[in-house]
Amino acid sequence: MLPSQFLLLSVQLMLWFVVLSVYQVEVDSGAESVQLPCKTIVHLPEYAKVMWRDEDDDVVHVYQNGSDQPEEQDRYYRDRTEMKRKLLEPGDLSLTLKYPRDTDSNTYTCTVYNREEDILMKKDVKLWVKDCQVEVEEGEESVQLPFRTTPDLPEDAGVGWVYDPFKTCRIVHLYENRPDQPEKQDQDYKDRTEMKKDLLKTGDLSLTLKYPKETDTGTYGCRVYNKDVWREKTVKLKVKGQYEDTEQRSVCLSVIGCLSVVGCLSLVGCLSLVGCLSLIGCLSLIGCLSLVGCLSLVGCLSLVGCLSLIGCLSLSNCPLSPLQGTSGTEAAPLIRLL
Repeated sequence: MLPSQFLLLSVQLMLWFVVLSVYQVEVDSGAESVQLPCKTIVHLPEYAKVMWRDEDDDVVHVYQNGSDQPEEQDRYYRDRTEMKRKLLEPGDLSLTLKYPRDTDSNTYTCTVYNREEDILMKKDVKLWVKDCQVEVEEGEESVQLPFRTTPDLPEDAGVGWVYDPFKTCRIVHLYENRPDQPEKQDQDYKDRTEMKKDLLKTGDLSLTLKYPKETDTGTYGCRVYNKDVWREKTVKLKVKGQYEDTEQRSVCLSVIGCLSVVGCLSLVGCLSLVGCLSLIGCLSLIGCLSLVGCLSLVGCLSLVGCLSLIGCLSLSNCPLSPLQGTSGTEAAPLIRLL
């Protein structure tokens, strides 16, 4: 085996056995940039190719022969990605994605190839971009739907804001060939929208919606398009009605009132139950006393009976008893005496 082949095999083995955890990255929509991490601990060959792709297999970024290859990049990511210099040295193959938006939520894969297009290393990074949500009260003078992207966009690029981008796609504001296009705008938004000057130069594509009303609540989408550039972002707008807080307070008070009534009824029920138990207890006590009284009376009667019987028996044993040798006529005065 040639030394160069041995070196290549060693690099492959080291890269395959490097344990790299799967990263999960979270970022707010509207942040200036986000980094998708991918690191190594070995030198890569000079001819190595580094490619980032998304889960749809679209090319996000390519680095080969010591430089970036933007011509291989999907237009959706054009001018929005960047990798560090001297990335083939041990360390960092991380990708910086500029101006992330909700549609960038995806699984991205960093793959390193050798000259024969064999895979030396592969790493997945999951990116979650939080939705952009804007809230305003009805009656305010205006509200802004934010969207910032790369500056110096092509002069022939078109910019369009739509309501409900996944269904009705009602045109809220359209910018094509530099001037605004109010005649293509939905009537509900006529004279109520505005975009900043020099928006293609600055990259600030935010939309100002004047006099927001409750029916404006929903999802808005903005797209930048031409043959070379594609940008898009969605913004969720919530317009709170003037009476919404009052209604919510009324509902809360009603719930509290219902709970109070239930509590009162429960308390009355408990008191009633206690009263019933007390009455039952009293009746039971009276019953017990009556029973005791009855038993006492029976006992008394029994005692009297016993004493009477004992008295009779005692009388029969008495020396003066007429039963002991006396006649009937002699016994009569004794009976009357008793």
